Amino acid sequence: MNEKQKELMCNSMQLLYYQAPLSAVFVACVIPVFEPVFSKGGIFGTEWSLAAVVRIVVFFHVKFAEVFWVGVTFLPAQR
Repeated sequence: MNEKQKELMCNSMQLLYYQAPLSAVFVACVIPVFEPVFSKGGIFGTEWSLAAVVRIVVFFHVKFAEVFWVGVTFLPAQR
């Protein structure tokens, strides 16, 4: 890991900023091969209750606000 950082002349956060989208694309391509995504029992193959959708949306907003607050409050200004 340290060798790659030196090779690319970047710090760990810059490397993560580059690596995270690549990992997300890889996982999005691999999951349908091993999981029944659209069939019965899969994430898109079942009916979602309104309560479940509301909980997911609320949880997403709470976590996003938390990450945003930590980023604004504790990380040094990047200029």
